[in-house]
Amino acid sequence: MPHMHGSRERFALGFDLIEDPDHASPLALRTSWAKFQIWVGGRNLTAGVSASGAYLTEAACPALPIVKWLLDNWDPLLHQERLPRPAHAASSAAWYVASLKEVPSKSDDLDTLLDIRRAWWKNHGLGAALPDFRIPDVHFRRFAESIEISWDDHDWRTVPGGINLVEPPGAAYLPVEEVVEVLLGWCRDVLDCVLDVLAHGTTSTQSEISQAKGDIADLQMKLSQLNSVGRQEKRLRLAAGVDIERAARRIRSIAGIDNIDIKDTVRSLLGMKHSPSGGFFARLSLPVLLYRSASPQLSESDLENLIGLCNTSELITAPVKHFRDPAPCSPSPEDTTQDGYDLAIEFRSTLGIPENEPLKGPFDIEKCILQQLGIRIRDIRLTDEGVEGVAIFREGFEPIVAVNLSGRFARSPWGRRMTLAHELCHLLRDGEEAGAVGIVSNHWAPYLLERRANAFAAMFLAPEAALDAVLDRDTGRWTRADLKHAMKHLGIGVTTLTRQLYNLRWISGIERDAWVDELTAFD
Repeated sequence: MPHMHGSRERFALGFDLIEDPDHASPLALRTSWAKFQIWVGGRNLTAGVSASGAYLTEAACPALPIVKWLLDNWDPLLHQERLPRPAHAASSAAWYVASLKEVPSKSDDLDTLLDIRRAWWKNHGLGAALPDFRIPDVHFRRFAESIEISWDDHDWRTVPGGINLVEPPGAAYLPVEEVVEVLLGWCRDVLDCVLDVLAHGTTSTQSEISQAKGDIADLQMKLSQLNSVGRQEKRLRLAAGVDIERAARRIRSIAGIDNIDIKDTVRSLLGMKHSPSGGFFARLSLPVLLYRSASPQLSESDLENLIGLCNTSELITAPVKHFRDPAPCSPSPEDTTQDGYDLAIEFRSTLGIPENEPLKGPFDIEKCILQQLGIRIRDIRLTDEGVEGVAIFREGFEPIVAVNLSGRFARSPWGRRMTLAHELCHLLRDGEEAGAVGIVSNHWAPYLLERRANAFAAMFLAPEAALDAVLDRDTGRWTRADLKHAMKHLGIGVTTLTRQLYNLRWISGIERDAWVDELTAFD
């Protein structure tokens, strides 16, 4: 394809202008008719098979509506991360499909779900650019300092003309700079090529040509405004996803400050220390990283608590820095879980902790391990009981693990240990090499990050060798006292123990549920 932007092995958009089969379209659309390709991770998402069995390598559609959709939705698709509702979905495209599998019981709830689902799709799903053409529904979504590109053809299996798309659902995570470069280059190239056709390759009337050139000029103006200095605050607000203005007014009111002009307070809450700078996207500050993984109904007091955590870090080079190995999660939930398990065993070995030893005494996770890694443990009390902990890391500053004393699980001794191990995983694996980490662990946080951290925590506290040391492999001989002893020896609770035994395939799902009932019956 002559006009290809990016790398097919990573992310690329390509086009080749062709004659429009529908001569009734406006001139600008007719001249932008093109063969269109989308490549992600070496997979051609526009590949398909026709009704006659012919293999097709591209879609055919007008390119200008795609350019317009990208420019109109630039800020949300490059900055919004939190999905409209919590979900055990690995990607935006997966959530869009899976959100309808559990239909709400009330009709008004279903109507609300359909409305927010469609609103999200219009801002993030490429299919919204050309709904009548049913091009592959590729979603773009910010993911910390990366962009998640995901696709799922569940609603798009058959396209007009009897063409079946061949690639199964998937996702990839790429640096935001790389994705921006491809999108900008492709949009500019499309506009330039269409202008060239209008100047030299059409016999339309002068009035039609002038109108088409005007349409192109409007799009070029939108493109030129993408790096405007004034868009940075809006972008950070989109990424934060909380009512910053409400919190700013409350903070100023408590301080006795006039509420008329709150711009400076808002910028402070967004972590904008200096005047906004231009650019095609916004870097996410530490406060914004925390807001995007917290509840969208974040209370003012909780917001103040999170801001307090951001502002209390001391300048220090903590030993944990040398163990950080940031890596994106695998798009596969199962692979993400395995990555968490592998990291836990590897990190135990790195620290010199035998696999059969509980994390107590000289290996106590709170009194020894985290302290030796230079991680400060902070106790906070949030109104949101769904938050168990918080992980914060900035290059050159003291890393923090905060435990929410109001958390449903973190308030117990064994839940606290699980929370500490969970947040440790975020510090080791999340963010970029020199980037910040800001995660509020709750059901609004990125699903894959939480899944990996949960797997790490369970395996770090209770590896299989440690279970072998206290439990007989013949599960039929277990008694309630045996499992209670294992929980006490390892310092874990019922949920962690039974889930770990199930994940390691020591017991079945039915046995797990039965043991949960047995172990909690008299508590």
